Amino acid sequence: MTEPAPPEEGDDVRRLAMRLSVGYFLRFIEILSDVSGHNLVQGVILLAIMGANIGPLDTDPAASRQFAGMDTIPPDALRRPISIYALAASLGLPYETVRRHVHKMIAQGVCERVGDEGVIVPSRVMEGPVMLKAVDRNFQNLKGLVRGIKRADITLD
Repeated sequence: MTEPAPPEEGDDVRRLAMRLSVGYFLRFIEILSDVSGHNLVQGVILLAIMGANIGPLDTDPAASRQFAGMDTIPPDALRRPISIYALAASLGLPYETVRRHVHKMIAQGVCERVGDEGVIVPSRVMEGPVMLKAVDRNFQNLKGLVRGIKRADITLD
């Protein structure tokens, strides 16, 4: 099989980008499955909670870099709680399904209710060995995707 010519400026490389990202996505699903006890719906809900809790920090470049490393986990006081209703709406899942999974995660100690504001994934969970391993595995996975994009000479501007 001959090596394809690198894409030229203005070439449509969307299908190539899709093919490259499939491997990343499937490896990410495997990582998520391991973190969530092999319950992917619960894993997606967990990710959505984490994203809502920490998302505001990532809009501030200084705060984002302050909490960039494995040993610099944002404290619970900086986490923005999300309500189960908002969580269900953001995921397009039935409220009852999300409520049931969140209550299960609260019972497992993966999430905590913060007054009437909603739920967070506390820093103690983020510091746990399962989550630290998942973060490292995802970083390696992401590096593989970036290498593939560079090898294919794709510019994402």
